[in-house]
Amino acid sequence: MPLLQLPPELFLQIARILETTRDINSLSQANKNLHSLLNPFLYALDARASNAALLWGAKWGNEDTVRQCLKMGAKVDVMERGRTPLSWSAEHGHEAVVKLLLETERVDPDSKRFDDRTPLSFAAEHDREEVIKLLLETGRVHVDTKDADLWTPLRWAANSGSERAVKLLLKTGQANVDSRDYCRETPLSWAAHKGHKAIVKLLLEIGQADVRSEVYDDRSMPLRSAAQEGYKAVKKLLLQTGRVDLNLGDSEGWTLSSLVTLDACEVIMKLLLETDRVAANSRDISFSWAARYGHEAVVKLLLETGQIGVDPKDSTCYMPLSLAAKYGYEAVVNLLLGTWLRSVYMNTPRNTANPGQAFGS
Repeated sequence: MPLLQLPPELFLQIARILETTRDINSLSQANKNLHSLLNPFLYALDARASNAALLWGAKWGNEDTVRQCLKMGAKVDVMERGRTPLSWSAEHGHEAVVKLLLETERVDPDSKRFDDRTPLSFAAEHDREEVIKLLLETGRVHVDTKDADLWTPLRWAANSGSERAVKLLLKTGQANVDSRDYCRETPLSWAAHKGHKAIVKLLLEIGQADVRSEVYDDRSMPLRSAAQEGYKAVKKLLLQTGRVDLNLGDSEGWTLSSLVTLDACEVIMKLLLETDRVAANSRDISFSWAARYGHEAVVKLLLETGQIGVDPKDSTCYMPLSLAAKYGYEAVVNLLLGTWLRSVYMNTPRNTANPGQAFGS
């Protein structure tokens, strides 16, 4: 009798004594009848062992595979690299698979990876709108849960530019827009830093985002973050809100204008000055720092305002001309000597640096 004409019961016995699922799968590929006979056996075997088929189906969005696995009693909480099938399917936006898994009522929609990231976190990062809706509809997910780095789903969405995800999360009323991560960054500061104009606008429009976000790496405000990246649309948007305190200092006393001065960002400084909301002391501090670091264009911009104090000094009580001379910025020295400030510097006390000495005169 030809092998393929053996009774089905014998093929099942053969399948039971084969050592690997790969061998059984090879046998099932011999013809359609064997596939129909052995495929359920394979799923049942996998459900009792590794549940690899379920994980594969969840990752690749194979609805039929997932359905068969669930039918055979696969473990829905099985993990690979600390992630459940729901977590994988949520990240990749496999809506049908997510729905199948949730319908079992055996999955934890808020399951956490080893770093405390949830399915909602992955869905938010990748802007999986329909998946986010399904997760929220369960009523069993924490919208503002934090992972090991204190990143919330909103933080992930804002950072990656996931506009639809941000809208859905904000709509719940449960997302803390001022939640800070370990670097004290907020969703707003990250959206501005990455240049996601639409998300910045969404966060500002709800009237809760703290535009004064302080961080450890000196990006003390979202506008300054945008300034570093050069996103004109974002910086203009933040300026036009009218709610940004341009003179607010961070934990070390740095104001927005002084930080922008350090970046030598002439375009941003011009925008700041055009708002007419930069206080006199902030302008004076910026003027001193611009001279100290030889940022000629910024020095010129500030001089053109005609609003620099007659005796501006930095924290060490050095005047701008002395600072420029001390560090060898001849162009800045010449610029300052050619202004109305010249008479002030000619009366500079002897304990400050002598500009002439710096250039051998």
